[in-house]
Amino acid sequence: MTKFISKISSRFLPHIISLGLWLFSCVWITAMYFYAINPFLINRNHYTDHHFFWASLLFATLTCFVLYQLFYRTYQALYHTQEDYRHLFTQNPNPMWVFERENYCFIEVNEAAIQHYGFSRDEFLKMTIYDIRPAEDIEKVKNLTRKDSKLGYQQLGVWRHRKKNGEVIWVDISANHISFNGKQSGMVIARDITENYLAQQTIENYKNRLENVLESITDAFCTLNKNLEFTYINPAFMQFMPQTLDFYLGKKIDEVLPFIKTDGFLAYYEKVLSSQESCHFEIFSSFTQRYLNVSVYPTAEGLISYSQDITAYKKALEKITQQNERLRKIAFIQSHILRRPLANSMGLVEMMKDNWHNRQIYEECLIYLETALIETDLILHQIVADTELIR
Repeated sequence: MTKFISKISSRFLPHIISLGLWLFSCVWITAMYFYAINPFLINRNHYTDHHFFWASLLFATLTCFVLYQLFYRTYQALYHTQEDYRHLFTQNPNPMWVFERENYCFIEVNEAAIQHYGFSRDEFLKMTIYDIRPAEDIEKVKNLTRKDSKLGYQQLGVWRHRKKNGEVIWVDISANHISFNGKQSGMVIARDITENYLAQQTIENYKNRLENVLESITDAFCTLNKNLEFTYINPAFMQFMPQTLDFYLGKKIDEVLPFIKTDGFLAYYEKVLSSQESCHFEIFSSFTQRYLNVSVYPTAEGLISYSQDITAYKKALEKITQQNERLRKIAFIQSHILRRPLANSMGLVEMMKDNWHNRQIYEECLIYLETALIETDLILHQIVADTELIR
């Protein structure tokens, strides 16, 4: 009832004031008129006083009407301005509320807060700002509220709130110190960013996992932008670099690593950027003195370079090649060189069988046979030596 009377009185305030002023003027003029026509007073012109009375009433009425118009228009402008500001609060799509600084109780909430949190207006007005917080966050909130509360506008960051159904949401809080109904209060706007926050957390988790993978791999990995400037370098890449990581990030690869151009890396990188097609190549790095198997892939931001150290593989391949060459040599010795003294020995044995009775021929065959056997022994020693090298 009190609110209704207050609303009606404030709504018709210009009418009430103007009417009261007019009535006061009429009463005052009437009183003066009756005083003027008092029969005990002498030398009064009653005709003149009568016309003056009506002229005064007309003047007072016109004056009150003009004041009423001015007052009404000013009041209407002020009223509409107040309504506009009130609508900014009540009809704001984001949850908003006002709480008292002394006891942190809600003293006003807008419709968005009622709809979003699930509490009725009456329920809100019986609660404090701690009642919409998870239990584990209340102490943190109290520590914040113990600080100076008259700092004006503050961006308080991301906090957790609890709805009536128990659901926990993430909100971005902005607050300001105001005076509301004569009380030192705080006005809060809470933007629900739960969906974006959880999505960002998921992205951050994937990013951290990816960085952990890149940090743990033993092969060199780096990313470059379209200007061929370093944007990421993993530890495996950095172990060959003489400077710290900050020295290379944001700088062009051919400026901080001149060998990139002379060894031929740069040409492949530029080719990938221009063609937007991946490429794979093996190259010897004069800086690291290692053979590398490099894969380069184009990206929207630039390119990715992945380098695998294949020096051990190259050395093993070279060793296998040398072993194969020795094996071919052994095979050649066995099939050609060793066959000759063996053939000679077999021929001499046959000749000795046929001329065993001719002593001169027999002794000459023994000499040639000994020579062939010595040659065979030397060849066998060479084969054994080459076989030892293969191991």
